[in-house]
Amino acid sequence: MYEPGSSFKVVLMSALLNEKLHTPDDSVFCENGAWDVYGETIKDTHPYGWLNLRQVIVKSSNIGMAKLAKDTDNAIFYDYAHAFGFGNKPGTDLIGETKGNLKEPKNWSGMTPLAMAFGHEIAASPLQMCNLFATIANGGVLYQTQIIKEVR
Repeated sequence: MYEPGSSFKVVLMSALLNEKLHTPDDSVFCENGAWDVYGETIKDTHPYGWLNLRQVIVKSSNIGMAKLAKDTDNAIFYDYAHAFGFGNKPGTDLIGETKGNLKEPKNWSGMTPLAMAFGHEIAASPLQMCNLFATIANGGVLYQTQIIKEVR
């Protein structure tokens, strides 16, 4: 297990767009590189001002994602993470298979969804991350994971 980091940003972005909470052209102010919130400082690698949602993903803005998470119902964010397979075993029955670590919203601090928005405070396996991107490639359908030894 590991913290997936920025590659997890697509989970929240999927929720925002699919639930029509935002459009790709909506903008968020990214605080010119550092945002103090809940006694923590969230930073971006470069100072950004206003970015639309497309730019937030392209530039991988932690601040932009955290601000979007702050304004999103925790249940929606959790439900999408869970629906993408986080917090569940992929079901391959491989030795060492893990469900990762996805806390239920009742156990979240104010900072949890903000940190999760850029892939912190969650733990995933490489297989779960593969499933995330396979689900997006499959038009939002999460298939049962299968490990194939060979094709004849």
